[in-house]
Amino acid sequence: MVDAPRYVPNDLIHHDLQIPSVEEEISEWAQRYKGRIADHPNPLARRIFLYSFGSAFFILLIYMNLKELFSSVLLILFNFYLLMYSLTDFLYICLIGCIFCQLALFCLFGQKIHEKSERIFIDLYLTKWYEMDVKDQKILLLIMKMSQKTLGLKAGGMYAIDSSMFVQVTKMCFSYATILYTFL
Repeated sequence: MVDAPRYVPNDLIHHDLQIPSVEEEISEWAQRYKGRIADHPNPLARRIFLYSFGSAFFILLIYMNLKELFSSVLLILFNFYLLMYSLTDFLYICLIGCIFCQLALFCLFGQKIHEKSERIFIDLYLTKWYEMDVKDQKILLLIMKMSQKTLGLKAGGMYAIDSSMFVQVTKMCFSYATILYTFL
């Protein structure tokens, strides 16, 4: 296109010709789209950009989820260990029950978020998109593309918090408690 040698980097070509890079172009387009969507008459479309995952709130939420999961697992392990030595102590049984309920509610909430985010794509497709303007159809198509990635609670940004996490944590706690009981 510009007859530049192979070793000339793209950044230099973009700079010399004053052409924005693909990343800059996409970023500018996204900012324009974000401004347009804020004034959209559809409340679902207006809320799509309300929650940006780069914000400090979501970073704080990720680390709080990790702390919650870690502390629950440690408390369950400690209570199982104490319960092994005195099976008749009602306090330990109540503590284990409360911690399991807390962990179960936390995992249930994460499961519900995951299920609802999976359902968004289907719900958007079932709208009467064929009766919309072309501009609104493009916006809906973009929202549908964004909704293909399911959302959910994550502990530390790594572990999905859902019903399978609850089962895994429960199995792990029973296993570690029996190991502790065996060796101590």
